[in-house]
This record gives sequence, structure tokens and C-alpha cells, in this order.
Amino acid sequence: MGRDGVDNGWITFSNVRIPRTFMMMRFARVDKNGNVTQPPLAQLAYGALIGGRVSMAADSFQVAKKFITIAVRYGAARRQFSSEDGQPETKLLDYTYHQRRLLPLLAYTYAMRTAADGLYDMYYNATEKLANTNVSDKQGLQSAIEDIKELFSLSAGLKAFSTWGCGHIIDEARQSCGGHGYSSYNAFGPGYADWIVNTIWEGDNNVLTLSAGRALVQSGVALRKGKRLGGPVEYLSRSEELKNAGLGSNHDSALRDPATIIKSWESICSQAINSTVDKFLELTQKENLSLTQAFEQLSLQRFQIARIHTRLYVIRSFFERVEKTQDGPLKKAVLDVALLFALWSIENESGIFLKYNFFTPDDLDTITELVNEYCRKVRVNAIGLTDAFNLSDYYINSAIGNYNGDFYKSYFEKVTRRNPPEEIRPPYYDSLMRPFFDRTNDEA
Repeated sequence: MGRDGVDNGWITFSNVRIPRTFMMMRFARVDKNGNVTQPPLAQLAYGALIGGRVSMAADSFQVAKKFITIAVRYGAARRQFSSEDGQPETKLLDYTYHQRRLLPLLAYTYAMRTAADGLYDMYYNATEKLANTNVSDKQGLQSAIEDIKELFSLSAGLKAFSTWGCGHIIDEARQSCGGHGYSSYNAFGPGYADWIVNTIWEGDNNVLTLSAGRALVQSGVALRKGKRLGGPVEYLSRSEELKNAGLGSNHDSALRDPATIIKSWESICSQAINSTVDKFLELTQKENLSLTQAFEQLSLQRFQIARIHTRLYVIRSFFERVEKTQDGPLKKAVLDVALLFALWSIENESGIFLKYNFFTPDDLDTITELVNEYCRKVRVNAIGLTDAFNLSDYYINSAIGNYNGDFYKSYFEKVTRRNPPEEIRPPYYDSLMRPFFDRTNDEA
């Protein structure tokens, strides 16, 4: 594990003076007397990191699509066991549990793309606004700073959970291919080793998630002070309404409705954030803890609210992209993918939905059945959904992931190409060894 071609290191200086005029001072400044003026927002000093985080959220999709393609193609071609005597063996991807292993991850890969696109739009708008704002324009600068704050928080959460998600997709795809997944001919080993460093680059994912959670608490506190919230945290302004939200009388229909699903996530996110804000205010106002101490005590809650808030953003982005798609077979196909991802996500976070009484245990049983149903629907288009990534066999570089699906032939050709036949007999074979091997019983 590691990247041999990347030179990571550090340098230290002793008694080195840097001329004041050599310093970059767009936001922080040092005068001739050595007095430092801090920027209005600390994150402005390392805003370049945000661009890295945004690109890594997009990279998560670009890498995940390769490995989910390999696993889905292999599962659609590999047969194992037969349910009836005399019948062809069943394809792996036609088994319910194998579908559950891979198809929600295929849906997750698509969801990453829509979320990253939305984050890129937000990044370009915020950075352009900041670049075009004169630092002497206090009101304009404050508006740009608010946008950067929101971008800083969202990019932290999305970078963390996208890179973690991509790592999980690579590893689960590898395991789903059985022994072939461990073969160096099938790309998984180098792919995982090369990718997983992204969970610590541009900020360790755990630290970034805690940072995102801190920002959500701060948004909740600001709302209670009368500040208007917008962007991805706008739903906090509707907390009272969301607290009383539900599925209505027809639960099965509601669970297939994107608007209801989004509202369910907004409800549990707003309740979890408000609960954390309540505890934060209690720690700082009644127990007289400092802000740092209070945030530290609430580390677990900060992680949790960042996790579910980020998933809400991804789900909303996916549904919004589907809604913009022209009506027709394509829209129906991708809507099934989006519903699978959203329902599977609820299933994975079932505990918090039960905690805040949005769903009942019976509702969760229904959701499990719906996940199975949408896995079957997505299975029909699984090969088309992976072919849509338009990845060449050269890029995939995996014998079991070739476009033609004839992986045994591809595997054999790849192995023989990399291991051409060689003359392995010693020079004395014909004179000594061959006569010995060919001797008759009488000669023996």
C-alpha cells in the first residue's frame, strides 16, 4: 500500500527571516511593526483546500464506476448452482443477496455523480463571488464569506463520505468476485491500495466529518438567534413542520414518492441537529463549558448529524437530477436507481428513523421489501447502467470485466499473454533425462 512515485515529506527552518513583502496577504495581513490582522473567516487562509475536496468527491464517482462495472459484469456472466435439476446454473446477479450486495452500490455510484456536480456548481459560484469581491466592501465580503462557510462545511462532509463510500465499493466489489477478486489480473488490489489514501488526503475524513458537524450546530444556533438560513441547511428553518411530518394514510405509495422520502430525511436531520444544539447550549450556558469543550463532548453527535445531513444532500441531488430528465424510459430507469439508493440508505440508518419516530418497525419491514423490489428492477438494466459509463476494456484492465462478457476466454488470453511459453528444459535434457524417462521396463 502506498504511492512510490509521490514524494511526501517536510522541511524545517531555524532562524530564517521571511521578508514581509514576500507574504501573500489578500486576507491576513502583517504591518511593518509585525502586527497581524486576522482574516474575517479563518477558512479563507486555506481556501485552496476546498477545491481539492470538491475534486475528490467527483473522483470518488470516477473510480467507483470502474470497480462496480467489473463486479456487475462478472456477476451477470458467472453461473453457480441450479435451482432445478437439468436447468442451467443461475447467474450470480440473479441471486437476491448478490443483488443486494452490488446494485445499491451501483446506485450509490450514480448518486455520487449528481452530488459532486451540485457541489462543483456551488464551488464555482462561491469562489467566483469571493474573487470578484473587493476586500474593502464589508457587506459584499460578508456575503461571500457566508457562501464559503457553507461550501466549506458541505465539501468536508461530501469529501469524507464519498471517499469512504468509494473505498467500500471497491472492497465489496472485490469480495463479490470470489477468488478472482484477489487476482492481480483483475485490478482490485492495486485499485484499493491506490485509492484508500484519499480518506486522509486534504483532511482526515474523521476530522472533516467533525468539522461539518460543528458547522451544522453553529447553523442551528444562528437560526435560534434569528438568522436566516439558506442552501443545503434551509430545511432547519422548517423544523417544527418537519417534526410532525409523516407518511400519511398510504404508506406504500408514500415510500415510493421522492418528495416524501426527502422530507423523511429532512425530518430526522432537523431533529438530530436540534437535539445536538439543545445539548450544546446546555453545556455552554448552564454548565459553563467553553465552546471548545462543548464541541468536544458532542463529538459523537457531530459525526452523526454530519453523516445523515450529507446523505440527505446526496439523495436530494439525485432526485433533483432525475426530475430534470426528459420523460421516457430513461427517466423511469434512473428513477428506479434513485429510489433504490434512497430506500437502501434509510434501511442503513433505520435506528435513527426509529429514534425520532418517523418510521415504525412495520414501515421498515416494508422498506426492506421495497429494496428487494427495486434491486430486481435495477437488475434488468444493470449491464446497461454500467455500459453507460463508457469505459474501455483498456481502462478497466480486468479480465473478468471486459465488455463482451466472455471473461473465461479473456482471462486465459491475458494470462498466456503475460506469461508466454518458455523453453524450461535444461541443455542436457535430450542426452540424459529423455532417455531415462523413455526407458522400457526391461531397461529399468
